[in-house]
Amino acid sequence: MPDINILLNDFATRCFRDLADGDYICARMAYRAKQIEQFHWMGLQAVEKYLKAILLYNKIKAPKVGHSLDKALG
Repeated sequence: MPDINILLNDFATRCFRDLADGDYICARMAYRAKQIEQFHWMGLQAVEKYLKAILLYNKIKAPKVGHSLDKALG
């Protein structure tokens, strides 16, 4: 049976980090197209997902983070 840490890291990578990479690329494309609102939104989405992945990689429990960057950083 796989180690729980391996499964958790795989989950964090597939569900948060990989999606955050796509959001980051979209944010850069929006910026180049001068779509500033979309750039801000996609950038925010990328940061949120990267933070959640970091929390999971480091086994930090944060059940009430939701969509709050402040809580994720705390």
